[in-house]
Order: sequence, then C-alpha cells, then structure tokens
Amino acid sequence: MRKLLAVGVAVALFVVVSFAADGVKMSPAKMALLSKVSQKIAQWGHDPAIVAAVRAQNAKAVSVAELKKINAAWSAGGEEQLAISMLQGPCADRLHQFVSQGAFTEAFVMDERGANACMTNRTTYYWRGEMPKFQKAFDNGKGAVFIDEPKWDESAKARLVQVSVPVVDGGKAIGVLTVGVNADALGN
Repeated sequence: MRKLLAVGVAVALFVVVSFAADGVKMSPAKMALLSKVSQKIAQWGHDPAIVAAVRAQNAKAVSVAELKKINAAWSAGGEEQLAISMLQGPCADRLHQFVSQGAFTEAFVMDERGANACMTNRTTYYWRGEMPKFQKAFDNGKGAVFIDEPKWDESAKARLVQVSVPVVDGGKAIGVLTVGVNADALGN
C-alpha cells in the first residue's frame, strides 16, 4: 500500500499545466489549492473499482475506426444503452463517492484508447483519444497529471477545470480519469 501511494504521489507531482486560452485567470492561492486537489485525484486513479473497469474496457480491444463510429452516434445522442451501462456499476458508484467529497462537478474514466469506461454523467463525447486531456494524462502508458485551462461553464455558472490523471495498474498507466473541478468553489 505504501508503494502504491508513493507511485500515486510521484505521478501527482509531475503535473502538466496549460492555462490562459480564454483569458480566465486563477489566483496563485487557487492554483495552489488546485495542485493539492490534483494530488488527491491522482490517488483515485489507483482505486480497484476504477482499475477493474478500465481493464475490462481495454480487454474489448475496439479499433479506433469503431470508436470513431460509436463516438459519432454517441455525440448525436445515440448509444443510449451503452451510456446507461457506464452510469451504473462499481466504477460509476465509486466516481459518485469521489465527486461528492468537494468542489467536483463530474468524473469519467477512459480506457487505453480514450474511450469511456464509466462516468457520473453522460459525456458529450464517447471517445477522446485525440484530445489533450487523454493524450497528456495517458502519456503513452507512462502517466502524468494534466490540468486543463479553466473554462466558463454556462450550465454550472462557474469556472470549471478538468484534471486528468492516469489510471494505474502495476505501475503503468492503463487509462485516464478526468474530474471536473469547480474552480470558483475551491477553498470554500
């Protein structure tokens, strides 16, 4: 357990940060809190229920062409049964427990190709294999913490930051966990 925690903390300390595209700035105090929160989220990437869901999704070995086809249907509001299956079960239950602990708005887990494995809310996309939140956090199986730029979310009426961390099994990244953090609620 101590070794597992040390790996999680080591991964958490290697943080890739990208801010400022939409001009929304965060104070140094909020950035420090966000860094601390990202370390907590990195530990979640070792949770047995999350690891099991990613292992199961990885075992399906779906091709990128098929993932793109599913993503197109998903993004158009289809694939309802698939979405429902990812909103239920041990992994989704664990994500709900995690996001109830603070300034979190959503969480979703992706496999080694960037496809959803489980989630707290239906996501806009099923597949994110070409997106920085997946690519930078998965880092070709090495794993890294990626904190995306804060963005105004009209539905939440808040600045949200997505923190992406590797899902780790046997010291290797096997997927990615992304958590939405309400930057305005940090420290409240």
